Amino acid sequence: MLLGGNNFSLTDTVGTPGGAIRPVVAPVGSVRTTTATTGGGAAGSGIPAERRQQLMQGLAPSNAAEQAWVGAVQAVYDVLVSEVVRLAQSRSAYAAGRQVAEDSSFEAQVLQLVNVERARYGLQPLSYDQRLDMAAESHNMQQATTRTMAHDGIGDGDPGSRIRATGFRQAWGENVATGQLSPAQVVQEWMASPGHRRNILDPNYRLLGVSYLVGGDGRTYWAQEFGAAG
Repeated sequence: MLLGGNNFSLTDTVGTPGGAIRPVVAPVGSVRTTTATTGGGAAGSGIPAERRQQLMQGLAPSNAAEQAWVGAVQAVYDVLVSEVVRLAQSRSAYAAGRQVAEDSSFEAQVLQLVNVERARYGLQPLSYDQRLDMAAESHNMQQATTRTMAHDGIGDGDPGSRIRATGFRQAWGENVATGQLSPAQVVQEWMASPGHRRNILDPNYRLLGVSYLVGGDGRTYWAQEFGAAG
């Protein structure tokens, strides 16, 4: 394990559909019900169903029994509404806690820093590729959602099938990492690792997709997809 996080790299000569982001399921609540009574019996027990319907439609109560029944119905309604609001707020808070945040400026910086490293060795710069970027974003979302850094085995297939699913058919490579706090740190650690360094400095690669995400656990996740020119 490298300082500041973990890193994996993977390469292949030909990139080979998979991929579903595991849904986040909000916790399920329960709705309370309340029974109001009056005069020792259930409110409205002596009111015909047709009259109850009229009262529900807004007709004014004509006696104390009807007034009590309308009040009881309103009380139950208020409880149900408050429960619905509470559950909605709870669900929103839960989703917000699991939200994954992206920073495209960090992704652009990773591309720039990779090209700085390549320039030091007289290599051509890499260019942004939308297909590889889609593959990087999809896989990194899966990493952040499952809180697991891996090339495969986390529910979205293997790198080759993910990349090919975007329409990319050339040679490819993949770097992933977690825990690094900045583009400079992650590129530095990749460059200090032989497998990652090989991907970054491979003269056959011309294209790159990058993803940086912060998961709901506050941990950072990174993914790079490299590709040869077609």
